[in-house]
Amino acid sequence: CSDDRPELAAGNEPLSVTLIVDGEERELTTEVTNVRELLDEAGVEIETADIVDPPTFRPLEDGLEITITRVTESIETIEQSIPFQRRTVRNESMGAEEPPIIIQGGNPGLQEITVRIVYHDGLEFSRQETEIRVVEPAQDEIVMVGVGAAPGNVDFEGLLAFISGGNSIILRGSSDFPEQINTGADLDRRVFALSPSGNYLLYTRTTPGDDHFNALWYVSTDRGAIPQQLGVFDVLWAGWNPSAVGRPQIAYTTGLPTEQFPGWEANNDLWLADLPIPA
Repeated sequence: CSDDRPELAAGNEPLSVTLIVDGEERELTTEVTNVRELLDEAGVEIETADIVDPPTFRPLEDGLEITITRVTESIETIEQSIPFQRRTVRNESMGAEEPPIIIQGGNPGLQEITVRIVYHDGLEFSRQETEIRVVEPAQDEIVMVGVGAAPGNVDFEGLLAFISGGNSIILRGSSDFPEQINTGADLDRRVFALSPSGNYLLYTRTTPGDDHFNALWYVSTDRGAIPQQLGVFDVLWAGWNPSAVGRPQIAYTTGLPTEQFPGWEANNDLWLADLPIPA
């Protein structure tokens, strides 16, 4: 019988190509058909992230230039200073002509920035921030300035606390000299109540960045007192027990955060707690 199969070609025409890799330019003569075969023939290993131009499936042609870009990356952590802000507290007990008083010095904070750096052939090509972690928050500078006494002063017994411009203000027996209490930031106005003795202020603050909509705090009304968190979250209402003698006592009720209006669902609970403070 006869064999009608066509005769196989003796071979491909030799092609001259240029290969640029690892900082070298190589002139090669080959009979392979595509870029992948050429790299195998030349003993060039390609990592997953490396860039081959043109792609490995590209057929070879005479005079073709092939470039291999080595791609590597590293992760670095960079420390960066956080500048502090300046806050101004207006005090009507100071004359407007008196020089400002710094009642809290400002201190810069510190944060760590994690950066992913990509290199092409050993040279930095791009960088991307992947994480920012605050190591130490900045402490604001607080400056007190005088605005002079307000007209129409009213004297009264005890203390009065209220919120003005997002700040906690206390009056001590007179409307003439309002003072700001350090309750921190982010008052949510849901709870804001003086104890029956006037020695403590109970209040709630929002909790940005977590799963709770607020947290319960208290602070002494003494000048320079530091706010204290009670470890109670998602508070709908809280108030003082007027019948508690000795150690102050509070009652509170909580809810569950939801995505539906008004943003919470009541737990229908009622708790009593003694404050962890001296009687």
